[in-house]
Amino acid sequence: KKVSQALKILARTGFPLARIVQAGFPRHDRLAALAHAVEGAERPYVAIFFTWREYWPSSSSAQAELFSAMIRDVIEAPGLRQVLLARNLKARIYLHSKMMEFSSVLEALTDDTFEFAVNVADLQADMVKSAALITDYSSVSFDFMLAGAKVVFYQPDKEQYDQHRGDYIDHRIGRDWIGPVVTDIDRLATVLADTLEAQGVYRDTLLREYPAFGQSRPLLARELAAQPPRVTFLCYNIFGIGGTVMSVTNAANYLFERGYQVEILSLRRTSQDPILGLNPAIRVHSLIDSQARNRHRRKLAERVLDRLPSLIFHRNEDLYHRTSLLMDLRLILKLRSITADVLIPTIPS
Repeated sequence: KKVSQALKILARTGFPLARIVQAGFPRHDRLAALAHAVEGAERPYVAIFFTWREYWPSSSSAQAELFSAMIRDVIEAPGLRQVLLARNLKARIYLHSKMMEFSSVLEALTDDTFEFAVNVADLQADMVKSAALITDYSSVSFDFMLAGAKVVFYQPDKEQYDQHRGDYIDHRIGRDWIGPVVTDIDRLATVLADTLEAQGVYRDTLLREYPAFGQSRPLLARELAAQPPRVTFLCYNIFGIGGTVMSVTNAANYLFERGYQVEILSLRRTSQDPILGLNPAIRVHSLIDSQARNRHRRKLAERVLDRLPSLIFHRNEDLYHRTSLLMDLRLILKLRSITADVLIPTIPS
């Protein structure tokens, strides 16, 4: 629904919807492959991963104490150790990058059941070994869920957290996002046990809403291979009025709305903006600005070259009397820099 709303907003701005590819995250392609490879295998871990809080005191010792308290509460949560032992699981605690400096303090809390994951080189490989995740970290939870882990959100400071960071759950849709939310440490063990036993309802729902999961790279590759050519129109004055200007405008708008990269090279500019309805997102390059307010800004050499006759336009050209040697030089330089696949000129000579 949100994607649909975003597309409607983009359409109103004039952005061509043909240029939008809904392909998801390429990093998830590997995650999908890893999850498929271990499908049906034992998952020996419950991951614990808490995020940083900007509203914590700036003192390092205070930060360490607050973070240690969160970890300690989880480790000492009533019944949590029994839930893990009954299922032959270990808890792996991952540290946010801002808390790595306190790892030595936190390691004193660990034992045979609770361990710290230190210097993890490949977090995705750990994700597919996790039966569940206890977290308050919405972006991390998304990847763990895709990897097949069940998710429990533990937030003892939820009201303050929401006030500073916002709520990742859209309560209007009538369900939690991808897992139950726990604010009372006494309920954590029970909720985790129930979540481990539950079917993968949340993940099934998430995958239905994410049809490109595991297919992002092929989707993007096909889109790149199917990119239409880049087109540059060359006309005398796209800022004027006339049949040629209207034809170029119509053709350029049509191609642009279907995903083509369109530019217009206008030899002359006589007003601030095109006046016959050219899509404002189409880039226009003009070689000579003939607006009255800009004429006096030209250098002497440019004014002299603009009075000399053209050497590349044919003398029988209808517009020949409006061309000049200055236009020749600028046109040659511009044509050498054009990267378009197709150049469509409208001046016969």
